[in-house]
Amino acid sequence: MGNSVMLNGVEYAGEQIAYKDST
Repeated sequence: MGNSVMLNGVEYAGEQIAYKDST
């Protein structure tokens, strides 16, 4: 809980994945 990476409009936060945009 602390690291968050943005990949292809997808925000990966540890084991939690929040899909913001679908390609």
